Order: sequence, then structure tokens, then C-alpha cells
Amino acid sequence: MWKKVEADARKIHNTLRDHPQHRHQMLTLSTQHTIDYWLQHVHPDHTLEIAQRMDALITELSNDIAGIDIDAVPLGPERKQLPMRLGGLGLRARVQLRNAAYASTVAKVIPLLAPSLNNTGQTVPGYYATPHITQLIGAGSFDSGSYHLGPFLASGCAVAMGADAA
Repeated sequence: MWKKVEADARKIHNTLRDHPQHRHQMLTLSTQHTIDYWLQHVHPDHTLEIAQRMDALITELSNDIAGIDIDAVPLGPERKQLPMRLGGLGLRARVQLRNAAYASTVAKVIPLLAPSLNNTGQTVPGYYATPHITQLIGAGSFDSGSYHLGPFLASGCAVAMGADAA
């Protein structure tokens, strides 16, 4: 997978060689996001290497666009990650984002797995309503719109430990 991501990024970068503004737009709006799906859905222990590779590729391509080593400039690394609307380059480090990406996906998905009660007291079936999942998530943790991840995080399962660590 990584070889294709890298090859596609370099192809786009080289195709737009004479247009540095377009290359930067492709880097910020497209290339840097190509591994986000994996960061969101794969445990952070398994995404460190690809996040490091993506960060190195982003650094290499952004340095090529700028014609300088951005990290060698005073406050360069900080400014590189600052949003463009604040005068930065808008290039976020995937190594720093991977834990939050995973935890946010877990926080969105977990309430949908086990059955819960809606505001009228009717049972809403979970998408993966097994006794094991209900036990891990905690019966009633998301009844009537409540949001309580405590039982899930305390369950000790690998997904919970990964989300809790993030």
C-alpha cells in the first residue's frame, strides 16, 4: 500500500513541477490525507511506521516546493503545521494525529454497536449486538442519548486500550 501512496504523491508532484502553488495545494488538500483512513481504523501501535513515512514524504515534498529546508528555519517545523489561514503551510504531522484519529473513530463507532434505549424507552438494536460486545461496552452506557465510555475503556480489550492511550 505504501509504495502506491508514495508513487502517486511523487507523480502528482512531478507533473505539477512548474506550478509550485498547485503542488502545495495538492500536498495540503490531497496527498497528506491519503493515509488518514488507516490512521482512523487501525490501532495506533500498527500505524507508527506509515505515519513516519508520510511525514518524511511531506517534509521532502514541501522542502522541494519551498526550495529550502523548512525544518532548518527558525520556527519552521511549527509554522509548517500551522493552518494556512494563520500564515502556516497547513501540513499536519501524521505521527501526532494518529492517536486522536483512532480514538475519535472508536468514540463514534462504539455507541452504535450495542443495543441501547432511545428517549421513548424503545430498544435500538446495535449493529453488532452480541452478549460479548454488550458486556465490553456496558449495558445502558448509551441509553437515552447518554454517552458513557467508562465501562468500555475499563474492559481491557485491545480497542479500548488503544483508544484510552490516545
